[in-house]
Amino acid sequence: MNIQQKVDRLIGVYNSRRRTDAYEPKYIIDPYDVIFAFQGIQENGKKSNKSGVAYLKDIYGEGSDKELLETFENNCLDSLLCPDGTVCNGHGIFPDRVIHDGYKVGTTSWVFMGRNESPVYPVKYMGKTLYAVGRTVPPEIQKMLKPLHPELGNTVWCAYDLDGQYGVEIGPLFSLDQIVEVARSYGGNFNGSY
Repeated sequence: MNIQQKVDRLIGVYNSRRRTDAYEPKYIIDPYDVIFAFQGIQENGKKSNKSGVAYLKDIYGEGSDKELLETFENNCLDSLLCPDGTVCNGHGIFPDRVIHDGYKVGTTSWVFMGRNESPVYPVKYMGKTLYAVGRTVPPEIQKMLKPLHPELGNTVWCAYDLDGQYGVEIGPLFSLDQIVEVARSYGGNFNGSY
């Protein structure tokens, strides 16, 4: 695939993961925000006055058009197009990660990209409302992950805001109870039942 085909494919992936209700955030998560901006599309859906290489110069700095496009392709596009089941080096609580849907399983970004598959649970946190969602690890990925991370549950959770001021605030965690506990530790509460 050439760069434009990769961009078109990934924009289609992101759009297919959007929620169709009031719980779809107004922002686009990284690195999809870069892909949309490369196409000249702002987070609000309006056309931008910069796109393509002109936009890449703003985020990557100076370089030849070829160098900027190679950086964009290698750092942004190709990482999101890794085949499911690819094992890569991670960091933090998971030293090795398995890729699913272009993200490392267990990260808040991976959970967030599955937001349209989950019910939403509003949680008060630091004076604002966040929206908790869980994503189930596919069985074939669970088989790969369990030897690496026996503590990993079948579902991973995060909580995000809608306006983009804060993005994903809580997570990744292994249960909705943990999300609620973090919110409560900051004086928040849970606005629902489960």
